[in-house]
Amino acid sequence: MLDAHRKAKNVVQVDFHKVMIDTNDQVKVYIRNEAAGKIMQVQANINSDGESLVEKQIPLTFDFETFCGPAP
Repeated sequence: MLDAHRKAKNVVQVDFHKVMIDTNDQVKVYIRNEAAGKIMQVQANINSDGESLVEKQIPLTFDFETFCGPAP
């Protein structure tokens, strides 16, 4: 795939829409507060279950140049 990308000289972007909902923030707080106890195993599911997205303010530390790369 990398060889095909280099030959085509195209730009590829991968987006994870789940970063725009607050579920991840809620889980981080839950874990940091040690409410989960000792974590022995983690299982993740990347499939959408149809939940609606919640707009969040973009952090001031977000680096658009690094995230977007050289694309116009």
